Amino acid sequence: MNCESESLLEIKDLKIAFKTPEGIFHAVKGISLEVGKREIVGIVGESGCGKTVTALSIMHLLPDNSVATGSIDFSGIDLLSLKENETRETHGRDISMIFQDSLSSLNPLMKVGRQIEENLMIHTSLDSRDRFLEVLDIMNNVGLPDPEQTYNKYPHELSGGMRQRIAIAIAIVCNPDLMRSAR
Repeated sequence: MNCESESLLEIKDLKIAFKTPEGIFHAVKGISLEVGKREIVGIVGESGCGKTVTALSIMHLLPDNSVATGSIDFSGIDLLSLKENETRETHGRDISMIFQDSLSSLNPLMKVGRQIEENLMIHTSLDSRDRFLEVLDIMNNVGLPDPEQTYNKYPHELSGGMRQRIAIAIAIVCNPDLMRSAR
């Protein structure tokens, strides 16, 4: 990237280690990368090389036994220094993630339409009717059949492909600036 103002995400010398009973395990050993606005970046590597751990650090989802150093700058905000309550303001609105296993990432006790709507309730000022219409629209956009009927289903009532589309809808409903997806 030539122009710093176009940088959306800048990771500098990110190191992530985990405290284990056997000692310290170094999962990420100094990665640096930059992602510009509207840029698509793929991170590839062997299983266990740190791709997921890096993505989880961006999302502020590392477990308590982890230690992350370096910097993750997202639109001028150092994500590593954010407190948990501060991450809620950006996650879902500015940064979102599509998890690889949609069944385990969806709430089994909540209808899928409400799960999509939850992001809108947190991050927009839309009233309930407009949120409902926005959810139906996004469900249609991701290729879900009969959005009104699908809205009222639970995750276990849907096929794996339909659950993945729900996960995509949750991730994109607030039009985030940065989205992370696995495979």
